[in-house]
Amino acid sequence: MYIMKNNIIAILICLLACSVICAQAPNERTSKNDTKLQKMLERFPEADADGNGVLTLSELQAFKANKSDWKQKDRPRPDPKANRDRTDKPDPKTDRARKGRPARKVERPTAEPTMADVKYAPHERNVLDFYQAKSDKPAPVVLFIHGGGFRGGSKESLNADTLQKLLAAGISVAAVEYRVISDKPLPAAHYDALRALQFIRSKANKWNIDKTRVGAFGGSAGAQICMWLAFHDEMADASSCDPVQHESSRLTCVATSGGQTTMVFDWWMKWIPGYDKPHRNRAELFGDITDEELRRILKDISALSLITADDPPIFMSYGMKPDDPVPADSGKAQGWKVHHVMFGVKLKEKMDELGVEADLKYPTTRTTYGSNTDFFIKKLKPSNG
Repeated sequence: MYIMKNNIIAILICLLACSVICAQAPNERTSKNDTKLQKMLERFPEADADGNGVLTLSELQAFKANKSDWKQKDRPRPDPKANRDRTDKPDPKTDRARKGRPARKVERPTAEPTMADVKYAPHERNVLDFYQAKSDKPAPVVLFIHGGGFRGGSKESLNADTLQKLLAAGISVAAVEYRVISDKPLPAAHYDALRALQFIRSKANKWNIDKTRVGAFGGSAGAQICMWLAFHDEMADASSCDPVQHESSRLTCVATSGGQTTMVFDWWMKWIPGYDKPHRNRAELFGDITDEELRRILKDISALSLITADDPPIFMSYGMKPDDPVPADSGKAQGWKVHHVMFGVKLKEKMDELGVEADLKYPTTRTTYGSNTDFFIKKLKPSNG
């Protein structure tokens, strides 16, 4: 009897010891030793049933079983890489809001891109959306280059109606983003657009593009970049080890809205009504450079200094007549001056002298083309196209 009692006591002691050891087992999954449980505790603090600040696996399982909205909170997120060009894997950073992108109040394109956020260069803003037109043979393509004063802007400001009309006409569209001046001063934005254009041409076979029929359009800062691409001498580099740089930089046609045809502010003060002093800081736009470097850059990026007789046609639109008075409201006046029709008037005068087609649209004028879409369809889609 004595021996039996001692055996029972021994068994009880062993069981108690085992329970203590098991309770303190180092392999037990809790938020103290498991990063996934720690994250779940941070996300769902209510899952800690006993309120001791430690989430165990059993507590999480019980919480999941009883919480009706668990699936809603922890549902799988859409694959950010879906519907993209798999050979051009985008940087995951581009799936988040990018630096320089303002709050969007514009109507976003209604069509879904065939490929979204395709990387064409290393920076997080070096992405484009490609909208492929239905076509049995290689289709023309136009680049949309957004405005934003080189401070911001987004490829998503592409006008939905313009996009739909171009696609319906069998013209593919690529909406491009580029570095803003807070990333790198000018002309970095221009070089990004050049890279995007050459990258798109390098995808001609894969994206069913006719690289001989390429246009570009944009407003304000985007217009400047479009004109730079259109009127600059060929920038392809056949000696480069990068095959993308072998592609041509030349355009078939270009359309602009409110475009500045020069960035020489002395010219602005001479020709733009009411413009009496530079409105932008030189260092902000171009960085810390010498006067000589600035003159070289301004000459290289300004349409008025680039245009030659072998350049493509342009369709320009502005929102005021040349003799309109300066708006009394100072806030409206600033944007009015910056996008003044005299930029287009002076470029057209020079292009007329050279025999290059330049269609200039502003209130009360009669033009050859009703809109940029009409212009692109006529220039990129011949009657047999």
